[in-house]
Amino acid sequence: MPASPGAHGGVRLHSSQRGQPRPALWVRLTCRICPVQALIDALPDRDSITEDNRAVAEAQLAAIDEATAELTDEEAAQLDTSRYETTIEMLRFTSDVTLTNQDPTTRSDDCLISTPSDLENFRNRVNNGETTINGKLTADIDLSQVCGENVNGGTSWTPIGSESDPFNGTFDGNGYKIQSLYINTPNTDQGLFAYVGETGEVKNLGLVGGSVKGGDYNIGGIVGTNRGVVENCYNTGTVSGTYMSVGGVAGSNYGSVTGCYNTGDVSGSNCIGGVIGFNQRGTVKNCYNAGDIIGTADCVAGIAGYSDYSTMLNYCNIGNISRGGENANTGGVIGGGAEGEAENCYYRSDCILTAAAACSHCPRSGQRRAGAPGR
Repeated sequence: MPASPGAHGGVRLHSSQRGQPRPALWVRLTCRICPVQALIDALPDRDSITEDNRAVAEAQLAAIDEATAELTDEEAAQLDTSRYETTIEMLRFTSDVTLTNQDPTTRSDDCLISTPSDLENFRNRVNNGETTINGKLTADIDLSQVCGENVNGGTSWTPIGSESDPFNGTFDGNGYKIQSLYINTPNTDQGLFAYVGETGEVKNLGLVGGSVKGGDYNIGGIVGTNRGVVENCYNTGTVSGTYMSVGGVAGSNYGSVTGCYNTGDVSGSNCIGGVIGFNQRGTVKNCYNAGDIIGTADCVAGIAGYSDYSTMLNYCNIGNISRGGENANTGGVIGGGAEGEAENCYYRSDCILTAAAACSHCPRSGQRRAGAPGR
């Protein structure tokens, strides 16, 4: 059985590189097996699978099945599927019993949310100053009658929290999903949540379909700006902004994003990423992107458009990337950044669609470098 992607090394940018033009971190693999293996390696650890995150794990398995179907039998035989098989085993186990590391009770201070009105009431309480309350979904939520292009001539969702009053409670999606989120506004800090504070947490949540279209800065599917924790969340809707810091999961991240993925298309100008648009002093782990990424200017990539003084581990991009200017910093996983650490990062060798000639300057399969392609 071949070694897993974890056997590969990573890229570290040292302090001596400060002040240089913003480089891109690259890991270019021409083989078709490595991106699929990266998806397998991003599955949760055996002991961390609970009823709370089983929906996310099931979605990851479905993505792996879809990617594996594109491989030949010979290529598929080279995959290390032990983690995949363990995940299936644990999902079967959690359907019958409660795991010891799962709290089966609901806290007395949880706001239980089962309808669109419940979600609106929760949002209103947070935005009126109760920023530390906790919310927990008990059912899927469909927002198509609350916000949408055809709701009262076009009604945008008002996000939860703000920069002045960030959300600092815990929002547990509980494995459920929110459908048809619609935002169309010139304002910054847009997403289901506008701003998650340093003690805030959003977890175990799916955002399905819908569209988030915001203004100049910090536009994301789950959250516009994150300074807390976003864990086991995913987005399948489109996300776009007029200028910079646009990401499928979070527009800007200064906290932690773990076990998240995006399959929706993401577009903007600068710092455009499949999972994170702008990542500074943040941590991103076990994430992947399968959506198409379009940036009209600089710092465009499959995972993080720009990442600085940050740690990024175990992530994979299989989506297409279209960039702007000839000298734009573009990466399969990270577009630009001055200093940071990246390990076990993979992307499709043919993912960058524009200025394709630049790809001929990349190193051979398996090698890593810092620096924008084509220079």
